[in-house]
Amino acid sequence: MKSRPVSRAFIRCLLCLAGMLLCGHSLAQEAKVRTSLDTQDTIWVGQKVTVVVELLAPGYFSSAASFDLPDPQGVLLLPPMGHPLLSSETIDGTSYTVQRHELSAYPMRAGEQSVPAFSVRFEFTRTPMDTNTIAATLKTDSMPFTVKMPPGAESLGQVISARDLKIEETWRPEPGKEKRDGGRGVHSHDHLHRAGRARHGVPTVSRRTD
Repeated sequence: MKSRPVSRAFIRCLLCLAGMLLCGHSLAQEAKVRTSLDTQDTIWVGQKVTVVVELLAPGYFSSAASFDLPDPQGVLLLPPMGHPLLSSETIDGTSYTVQRHELSAYPMRAGEQSVPAFSVRFEFTRTPMDTNTIAATLKTDSMPFTVKMPPGAESLGQVISARDLKIEETWRPEPGKEKRDGGRGVHSHDHLHRAGRARHGVPTVSRRTD
C-alpha cells in the first residue's frame, strides 16, 4: 500500500498551529501586576488608604521594583515603606514569584477621587542560575474611590482621620534640666502619630518661646 504524499497546505496548517501554541505559551509566562485598595469601609478625608500592588514574575526577581508614582489632585500618594512580602502562586500551570507592595494614599478632600494608573519596572530571570535578565514594565489599573468628610469637619482646614491618634511634645532644652541664658529661645516640637507609628504627610508643629 502506497503512502499518500503530504500536501503543502497541510504542512502550513501544522506550522501555523504550532506557532499559535508557542505564542500562547509565551504570553502565559509574561510578568503580571494586580492592584487593589485594602479597605471595605467608608473612606474619610485624611484617612490612610492602603494601595496594594502585587507583582508576579514567571521566575525569580533579580532587581528591586521601581514605581513611577503620579501626583494626583486631591490625593497624597506615598511609595511603599520597607520590604515587600514574598510568596508564590501557580496560574495556568505557570509558577510565579509574587511581591506584595503596600503604598499609602491620603485623600485630602471629599468626593470622587482616584489613584491614577502608574508604571512599575523590575527585572527577573526564568531560573535561579540564569544570567539573562528580563526587563518588565507594567501598568497598574486606575483605582477610583469615594471619600467622605467627617461630620462636623466641613469648615476645618487639613483633617487627619485615624482610629488611634497620639500627640508627643518635646522641648529643647528640657525645662528645669538646663540653665537657659538670656536671649536664648526654647523650642517645642509636636509630633503626631497614627496607630503607634509616625506617618508621612502628618505635620510636625514647631514653636519657639523667648
